[in-house]
Amino acid sequence: MSRSDTLEDLDYIRALAEEGRSAPLLGGGHLAAYGALTTIAYLAHWAVLTTKAPDVFFAIVWGGYGVSMAIAGALMRRRIEGKPGGGALGNRVERAVWLAAGVAIGAVWAGAAARSVMQNNGLEMDLLTPTVFAAYATGLLTTGRIVNDRVLIVAAVLAYVVAAIAVTLIHTPTLYLVTAAGAAATLLAPGLILMRREPSEVV
Repeated sequence: MSRSDTLEDLDYIRALAEEGRSAPLLGGGHLAAYGALTTIAYLAHWAVLTTKAPDVFFAIVWGGYGVSMAIAGALMRRRIEGKPGGGALGNRVERAVWLAAGVAIGAVWAGAAARSVMQNNGLEMDLLTPTVFAAYATGLLTTGRIVNDRVLIVAAVLAYVVAAIAVTLIHTPTLYLVTAAGAAATLLAPGLILMRREPSEVV
């Protein structure tokens, strides 16, 4: 193989890499659905707190949230089946980093739930909120930097800000109003923007 052939092959590989890097992200539906459900759940939690409803309503809110998230995830996965670009670098990073974020949130949730049972109160669950938004921010920033997407980077900065504010509001009802707005701004809004960019046809 001549030097010119090698250079041509390298150029071809580079072009493929750049094409994959710039392929539209396919996780917008997940972000939008999870953002909407999380916003609703935080608002419902705030309503239970402020109306001093029985504690069983917390279980109803978050139990319903968990079921809704599972259903939404299945529907969104089906929605993007067959769309081009699933194997692109950005989409592979997106899936990996959000899986890691979900595992981190789940680990903190398990510890907070165990502590709540031991203390016979739900105050420890407030500690989830800064962790959740820090995980969101990490997922958004990592994906945004890989694909050079300003929308995701801005959303990540907002999520870090919400995480910091959440720490100062722990054990107050205002925490859940702020995090509801944060979920809408950092998940729902960027998710809708990403959905508009998705390829509409199978190629």
